[in-house]
Amino acid sequence: MVTVLWDWGDGSTSNGNVVSKTYSSIGTFNVSVNISNAISFKHNWTVFCVEQTISGVALNLLDGVEVNVPTGIQLTMITGSNYTCTYSFAYQDGSADTLTRTEADGPLLTYTFRLAGAIQVQCICSNTINSVTFSKTVTAVERISGAGLSPPGAMKGKTFNIVLAWATGSDVSVTLTYDGVPQPMTIEQAQRRAVGPSMIESLTGTHYVVYEIWNSLSSSGPVNVAFGIEVKITSPDIVCTFPDVIKYIDLDVPVIRLSDTIQCDITMTDGTSVNIFMDHGDGTNRTEINTPGIPWSANVITLPLIYAFISTGLHNVRVKVYNNFNFYEETYPVWVMMDVNSVAMVPSVSIKEFLPPADVDFYFTGVGSIAPNDVTCSVEWGDNNHDVIYPCDLTTIYSHRYFDKDGMYTTFFRTSIHSCGK
Repeated sequence: MVTVLWDWGDGSTSNGNVVSKTYSSIGTFNVSVNISNAISFKHNWTVFCVEQTISGVALNLLDGVEVNVPTGIQLTMITGSNYTCTYSFAYQDGSADTLTRTEADGPLLTYTFRLAGAIQVQCICSNTINSVTFSKTVTAVERISGAGLSPPGAMKGKTFNIVLAWATGSDVSVTLTYDGVPQPMTIEQAQRRAVGPSMIESLTGTHYVVYEIWNSLSSSGPVNVAFGIEVKITSPDIVCTFPDVIKYIDLDVPVIRLSDTIQCDITMTDGTSVNIFMDHGDGTNRTEINTPGIPWSANVITLPLIYAFISTGLHNVRVKVYNNFNFYEETYPVWVMMDVNSVAMVPSVSIKEFLPPADVDFYFTGVGSIAPNDVTCSVEWGDNNHDVIYPCDLTTIYSHRYFDKDGMYTTFFRTSIHSCGK
């Protein structure tokens, strides 16, 4: 008589040649069978992987998502175990991203949509029993930023279009009025702009534009802009001079003292709403702004423009004349110096013990809150030694070592200090 004993690995057993087993839980089970009779015995075993059929797969993904912002995608599933899910994101330009996650990774995936437009999202979840696919088309939208009129005005007597441009943004809608009259705007999403109809104005002056730009993520609200009808700058000339030049370096770089000035005169034959920008090269700048729409001949800017330097060094003064349609600029290099007339070099002590040798520190007096710049120090130490120091930092302590056969050192020393084109 043959006896067949099944051990199902979950604590239950069965007898018989043909048996069935229903597992009540998922998992991996070691299944063994023992076959025996009065004279022999046979044992065998295998591993059963008990899984749950996958069903009800879905992604809680909104119809609209934001570009370049991490988006949480939650996987839901009615039943399923020991599964692997492959996510694919197919873009309109033909590119695609693919990500694979297992059950152990959890149901939440964080993904950043990288291009605006319609994106086909697909999730395929599989185990050894079955496979289920979920698909959804979402629209990725880019948030609007950097919106403004480009340019913010037009030339008198010339045909123009009002153009509203933006730096970032997709699926954009626009409304715009010109002096209260609604304008039909052609939206060019790929170029990130909206273009109004052709117009022309025969007089200079200011007109008023009100626009609103929005998409599903953001809205500008009504924006009021002054739109100037201008005349371009014609025959501009910028002349800057330094009234108190000490000398010139390399023939064309003037040298002036700190607090000396630069004076700039600007002329032109035509132009409206003219701006003058001066970058003094010493960390300061200023803008002289003419009244919008006012011609240069009636400018309210006092000339020449005068500026006194507040720091030393080699400065590049940049003067720019511009309006909405053209510009002209000149650059003037200048060495701004602080003189050394009041500076003296003195020892830190009047008497120094000779051990030997004698190391003596020297420092500078009369330096002031702004130290002279580009300084060369020529030092006679009084012991037949001579040093030339460049650059000579007048805020630094300098040391000299004295040697003398009778254990003394001479206290006389002489320095000469000069700067700028030494």
